[in-house]
Amino acid sequence: MQANDTIEVEDGTESPAGDRVQQAERAVICALLAGSEAWTEQEIARELGDGQTLAADAIAGLQRSGLVNVGKRGVWASRAARAMDELEV
Repeated sequence: MQANDTIEVEDGTESPAGDRVQQAERAVICALLAGSEAWTEQEIARELGDGQTLAADAIAGLQRSGLVNVGKRGVWASRAARAMDELEV
């Protein structure tokens, strides 16, 4: 996907592809912060209602930002993300 690619969103308008990934990142971090268990990439993709690519992009972006950890048990919110959530920032 190129930086200037657009995607159609639910209301029929077009949105830059980066917006879609950012929305997915928000959904993923909110879901992870709502619980204490790790999620698999497949579970995240299913929750997003989209293919593996969007889930993988969202996870990678969150990991680069230090908001999630990825390991054998799956994907979970980092201590920093949980601390920010507790501060309600």
